[in-house]
Amino acid sequence: MGGPAAASVAGGHLLRTGGSDGASGPAPPCPPQADWFRRTRRVPGDGPRLQGPRLDRGRGTSPSGGDDQRRPVEGGIAVSLEGKVAIVTGGGTGIGRGIANVLASRGAKLLLVQRRLEPAALAAAELGVSRAEAMSADISDPGAAAAIVERAVEHFGRADILVNNASLTGKPAVGGALTSDPAHVDAVVDINLKGTFYCSQAMARRLVADGRPGSIVHISSVGGYAAQEQAALYCATKAAQISLARSLALELAPYGIRVNCVAPGDIRTGASENIVDELKESGSSGKYLRITPLGRRGSPEEVGAAVAFLVSDEASFITGATLLVDGGFLAY
Repeated sequence: MGGPAAASVAGGHLLRTGGSDGASGPAPPCPPQADWFRRTRRVPGDGPRLQGPRLDRGRGTSPSGGDDQRRPVEGGIAVSLEGKVAIVTGGGTGIGRGIANVLASRGAKLLLVQRRLEPAALAAAELGVSRAEAMSADISDPGAAAAIVERAVEHFGRADILVNNASLTGKPAVGGALTSDPAHVDAVVDINLKGTFYCSQAMARRLVADGRPGSIVHISSVGGYAAQEQAALYCATKAAQISLARSLALELAPYGIRVNCVAPGDIRTGASENIVDELKESGSSGKYLRITPLGRRGSPEEVGAAVAFLVSDEASFITGATLLVDGGFLAY
């Protein structure tokens, strides 16, 4: 899930009328129409209207538990990650598992890192022993972060991509401003911020030492932009990840290392299944509920597709950016 409180309300609508200041007057001139728009625009008598995919058809469930309503794009070319080695922290469950599935499908080899080895080992086994390796580590330990990168190099011969997905989220991240104790503060900050930095630092050091370019992606959240009740620390660390990506992007650009963020919205995972009820039980008034304009929850693989793009050569001129994968959650 993109945040402990990023819950969508399907089927909601907003009606917008007029301009922001209510002023009337002539409409601004339209920009020139692109060739593709002129070729595909429907005019009277031009035949039936082309229809997009219906969201009420073909509902399915993705391997990582999300609603899979995506449609293949005819004639599309999938981003290739052949020959690349990616490290995915938290890669055995939830969004991390979806990211691993997509990166593997694009040809990458994977080191899946989890505090508990079992889910990472299971995911690696399903992806194939030649394709994926599992490792148990605590990313809040700087020494462990360095060991993660070295393990990838030892096992696969190189490391090109780091996805900082591991995060304290869901119910463990919930904590009121008046009730959070020092242990809770440390738990959220150690994993979400320190762990992200330590892993990024270890990856960057190795890439610079090897003289090779690479790519780092932080999995942040819409919580980095929108305040959420009972989640002050979570939101603060997610905003920090976005800021960290921009700062690292500036510092590492001379070495050919790109650093970006993906900010998911309401993503269906096991950890997020009951988050709405859990937050209400914790005393939240429910003001955190927002409308997802697409009217559904996202899948972990949809987050994975965004990551696959950002770490690929197709995004070679993108760094310091944050890509929202939120179904329009922050559009209003």
